[in-house]
Amino acid sequence: MIADKAALLNAVADVLSLPADRLSFCPLSVADSMSGAIEEGFDGSIFCLKTDSGKRYVAKRKCLSFIERVGESMNPFASPEFRAIYRKAYGVFYIRESHLREHYIYDGIDPSLRPCLPLYYGSYKSPAECVHVMEYLPILRDKIDLKGAADFLARLHAVYAGREKAARDLHANIPTPSDYTAARPLSAMLYDNIQRLYPDFPQEILKDMRVFSDDAYAMACGLNTWQRTLCQGDFCVKNMTFLPRGIRVYDWELATFNHPAFDLISFLVHYPVPIDDRLIEDWIGSYRNAASTCERLEPLSDKCLAFNVRLYMATRFHAMMNICQSVDMPYMPLSIANWLKLYRTYQHIGIRASVFGVD
Repeated sequence: MIADKAALLNAVADVLSLPADRLSFCPLSVADSMSGAIEEGFDGSIFCLKTDSGKRYVAKRKCLSFIERVGESMNPFASPEFRAIYRKAYGVFYIRESHLREHYIYDGIDPSLRPCLPLYYGSYKSPAECVHVMEYLPILRDKIDLKGAADFLARLHAVYAGREKAARDLHANIPTPSDYTAARPLSAMLYDNIQRLYPDFPQEILKDMRVFSDDAYAMACGLNTWQRTLCQGDFCVKNMTFLPRGIRVYDWELATFNHPAFDLISFLVHYPVPIDDRLIEDWIGSYRNAASTCERLEPLSDKCLAFNVRLYMATRFHAMMNICQSVDMPYMPLSIANWLKLYRTYQHIGIRASVFGVD
């Protein structure tokens, strides 16, 4: 592991092929209200840097010992056979392929889209330099470029739709349980919260969401969900920062092996200013118009009935989308003991969410 910030900065500079003197640490979360929560944007695992030209990066340090220990005392529920599969899968997932999901789509994506995408870099010369650097994606946060964001997402989803079969084939190379589909982006939406906030929520959508909420509830109660979340690496200790108001997970989310609507929901959640229903309708309209010109988008929307369900939720109930990103856990008050339980139990379990927060 990298021992100090200077060595860490040099490692990132090497990944980006930049002189180290062009990089400096900056507040860990530029878009959120966490500035200053962690000194100089550095907590040992996750850090934020910027170049002298103002371009910002979030980097995550990957620790090889994480791969080695995952099948030992860190995972007491799994059988020896499963632990071996887990180590093998994560060895591919984090080390050789530089987070397989992103590595795959960027390796073969339409070159015309590359300037729009967040850039993923990886340096694997040694454990001391095992870092994963992500460039901020301003197009999805830019108030004045709503149409550009809609066009970008439609084109990205169309590219993915055209590569769907190849994606499935590649994904099949990693041993995973058959119930992987239960751990979807909206699994963090607890069914009880939906009923409480929106008592008139359409019943057909409530039924669709029950599977996801049950999975989230099981996770919140500390039940054994290791196998169902084998390929969900977002919620691990190397992606987390611990703050007074909760846990925040840093990871870019793209609909590479999941539903395109997750990107739409993420846009609504992270949009930096309050938005009203009319603005949302206009933006979704822009997305649909852009999508209609992409020949390869339709097979993806037909692939799963849940796509239209999630799109409906993103357009009509955008105000509740924070529940997708921040898990409300009324079942487990955040005492000191539960902080420790949360940390120790879930550090290798994945929840498909950008933010995991407990108030």
